[in-house]
This record gives sequence, C-alpha cells and structure tokens, in this order.
Amino acid sequence: MERKFKAYVGDPDFHDGSVLRVRRDSSEVYVDVKGSSGKRFLVGFVGVQSMVAFKPEGMVLYALDEMEATAPPLRHFVFANSREPDEEGRDSVLEIMATGFTVEEI
Repeated sequence: MERKFKAYVGDPDFHDGSVLRVRRDSSEVYVDVKGSSGKRFLVGFVGVQSMVAFKPEGMVLYALDEMEATAPPLRHFVFANSREPDEEGRDSVLEIMATGFTVEEI
C-alpha cells in the first residue's frame, strides 16, 4: 500500500539535522533531534500504537513527515532519511503511529 504525504511537521531546522536518541516509555516515545543549526529538540509522541525503528540513532534527516493514516485518530509520522542508497545510514528507519506529538526546544 502506498503512503500519501500529508505535511511536513516539526521544526524546519530538522532538515539536515540528526536523530540523537529514541526512548520509548509505555504509550509515549521521545526522540532527541539535533537540528542543522545545532539546536536540540525533544519530539514527544503520545498515544503511541506502534513504532518501527531500525538504527535510528545517527540518522540524518530530510524532515519529519506526516503521512495519511489508515486508522484515524492515529497519525502516521515518518522521520525521512536523507541518505542516498549508496551512503552509510541509508537503511535507518523511524516511523511512529500515535495520536499526537509535541516539539520542545531543549
């Protein structure tokens, strides 16, 4: 099934930023992101139904995308990997199905 792009979410500084750490705590997920400017952000996801993660720490981001969800009120968030197919880190993945999210500069 093809996923449809809905919107860029989060902070524009995420572009060319990187994922520093991912922590799951029951129905919440916290992602520590270092923006391209060097600012740090904590992205919190609430009402987490599922998470797909493969080597997310160190992933260089293109953006944080919201894709069209198949089961509202859940929302589908994708940390878009900016690595090219021949670059190290190209296989890093982080996708979260949750009811909402927050972004806080730390």
